[in-house]
Amino acid sequence: MLIKSYQCSQFGGLKNKRIDLTSGLNVILGPNEAGKSTMVEGIYSTIFKQHKLKNNLSTDKEFKNRFMPKPSGDFIDGSLSIDMDGKEFEINKAWGSISQVKMTLPDGSIIQDDKTIDEELGKILSFGEKTYGNIIFSKQQDLKKAINLILEDSETTYDISALLRKVVMELDGISIEKLQDKIQTQYDDLYKRWNVESDRPENPNQQYKVGLGEIIKQYYQLTNKKQEIARCKSIEQQLDQVRTQLKNIEEKRKIINQQVETYSKIELEVNKRAAIEPKLIHIRENEVKAKEIASNWPKAEVKIEILEEELLGTQKNIEKLNMDLANANKLKEKDRLTKIITKVEKNHEEIRELKDKVSAIATITKTQIKTLEGLKQTIDSSETAIKAGKMQGKIILQNTNIWVTKDFDDKEQIINDTNITANGYIKIEMEDKVAIEIQSGEFDFQELKENLTQAQQRLKENLDSLNVASIEEGKLNLEKLEKYTREIESLKKETLSILDGKTYEDLKAALEELEKISITKSVEDIEIEIRQMRSREMKLSTEHHSLKEKITDWTATYQAADKLFDKMAEYKMELNLLEGQIKNLAPLPEEFSTTEEFSYLLSKLRRELEEYQLQHNKLKDKYYELEKEMPETSTEEMSTELKVMEADLGKLKEKGRSLCKVKKIFEEKLAAMDQGQNSFEPLIQAFSKYLNILTQNNYNINDLDHTFKLELHKGSTPMPIELLSSGTKDCVALALRLAIIEVLYDQKPGIIVLDDCLVDLDPQRKEKAIELIQQFAEKNQVIFTTCNPQTAEQLGGKTINL
Repeated sequence: MLIKSYQCSQFGGLKNKRIDLTSGLNVILGPNEAGKSTMVEGIYSTIFKQHKLKNNLSTDKEFKNRFMPKPSGDFIDGSLSIDMDGKEFEINKAWGSISQVKMTLPDGSIIQDDKTIDEELGKILSFGEKTYGNIIFSKQQDLKKAINLILEDSETTYDISALLRKVVMELDGISIEKLQDKIQTQYDDLYKRWNVESDRPENPNQQYKVGLGEIIKQYYQLTNKKQEIARCKSIEQQLDQVRTQLKNIEEKRKIINQQVETYSKIELEVNKRAAIEPKLIHIRENEVKAKEIASNWPKAEVKIEILEEELLGTQKNIEKLNMDLANANKLKEKDRLTKIITKVEKNHEEIRELKDKVSAIATITKTQIKTLEGLKQTIDSSETAIKAGKMQGKIILQNTNIWVTKDFDDKEQIINDTNITANGYIKIEMEDKVAIEIQSGEFDFQELKENLTQAQQRLKENLDSLNVASIEEGKLNLEKLEKYTREIESLKKETLSILDGKTYEDLKAALEELEKISITKSVEDIEIEIRQMRSREMKLSTEHHSLKEKITDWTATYQAADKLFDKMAEYKMELNLLEGQIKNLAPLPEEFSTTEEFSYLLSKLRRELEEYQLQHNKLKDKYYELEKEMPETSTEEMSTELKVMEADLGKLKEKGRSLCKVKKIFEEKLAAMDQGQNSFEPLIQAFSKYLNILTQNNYNINDLDHTFKLELHKGSTPMPIELLSSGTKDCVALALRLAIIEVLYDQKPGIIVLDDCLVDLDPQRKEKAIELIQQFAEKNQVIFTTCNPQTAEQLGGKTINL
């Protein structure tokens, strides 16, 4: 980077000054208080000082106190032309009442905001503002001050490595430990309550109140601002809605009010019309009615006579039909009686048939059935007793006739070797020689056989007497007798119920009387004719009654038919009078068919006006309330603030990320130094080289031991730095500064500003220092300020007189 020119209209004591600089050595020559240092400050400020000054910042207050013209100056300015790799940039700044900034790029485009200008300067400048301020633009007295601060630290080992490291740190105004504490403090100030890894609050669900870092504070402010904007937008939307509603209501009110005003002008005459028109309508109706009555009255009288004749004929027809209906109902009774008699005769026939069936069955009772069953039980018991003792045997005897009687069977002859089987009794006889009886059990077989025979005989006799072959047949006959008897009784009861207290002969006689009646119509047909006749009678009667009432009413109103014409003439006169009054009134608007419609609409419009007024008042109140809730700042302004806050948050996060990198690198560098890695070796070599030249090799760095401690030696004698003379300290400071810049630029061209650093040097050291500065100017741009013309001449280069 090369500074080509600087100019200002006023800056401190400078007025309308311009200097043009060249590459290499530039010597600014001028007496004390000529403005040399002020010009250097102007160049530095044009590059680094923000154009907007704040009254609450001490640095800005000091800047104004130092450089604002006295007694009444209200602005200062500066313009700087910079060359970077053959491309020219121009920076213009003004501070105070005229506060502005402008940067012209090589392509002619112009930038007018600090942020973008800082970004462009960042591309041009090799280092940060602090490095330029503390090293490149530093005054000689500031370098000496940094060394003195080190010398005052009695606990520090004055080795060159530590010296250089600490001087670099002290140039920023703090010690290594303080810098480390400052980095950690800044880190804590930024990141308290903020999760760096997730880039959000430590607890997103809780808003912390105390112990907040700058990032979370800005995050909360941003969140609150978003909520405030959302609330403001909501209120603005509501206000827009209310304004729209008010506008709509006002438009409707205007339209309705115009209608009301128009209609109100004729309201009185319309009301008069409303009072006359009903009378007019009523009289017209009376006139029409009178004409109609005059026409209908004679007709009604004739019609009444006709109706009376028709009514008389209809009533006679109804009397005849009622007689026919009575006879038809009697014929209906004939059918009923015929059905009853037929049913009674049928029942009598069925009873006779059932009695015949009963007569054909032999009479038997339940007692007799029980007797038969008793005999049957006796027979079954006897047979069971005998069969209970079953016996078997075999006759083995030759040449002998044998007869066997088994149980109740007859005697029979058997042959030899025949098996004999009996239930309870066996009798064996052999040719009248031997008779053997065998019986089972302890009962008397003869007695049992005799009882059995008697029971069988009695059973047979009883069955014969009852004329049945078996007990089952007897039971069947008993069931039939009981069934037929029940059916006979049921038919008798049914017949008595049908007769309903009358005799068969009475019903027969009544039927014979009904046979004498003869009629061709059915009851239903006669009833239909009667209803039709009664309906006609009702219609005729109603019409007759209606006409009679009309004539009665007409007579009450008009007295007689001939008086109607007088009444009609009276109506005509009233009509002419009212119609004349109507003609003198304003006409009813075409959109209305009646005055009632007019009055109704006008009342409705007035009610709507009142309602709209109420709505208007309510909306006005609502609008005022919403306006009270609106913040003083508009949504657009808050949105702008929000963007600034978002940008500020982004800056804080970017600052945090940069700080994290610095913290990491700082910790790594300190760790490397603590582990004995001499990262300052290039700086130590350059420092040693320049120190040897400036002190004619009287002072050098000697004895590098395992602890990496370096000491200054004068010859072979160690020389504590605190014992150095003021001139020697100047040599140390200049050697240190040139060494630092050499290492920083690393063979690349740059600039350095030297504020007459040769004042306290003896002639020999001054000569060597001038040679070093001239050599340094071969690769870099050097701006040297001095009040000594001899020094300017010795330096050579371009001289700029102030």
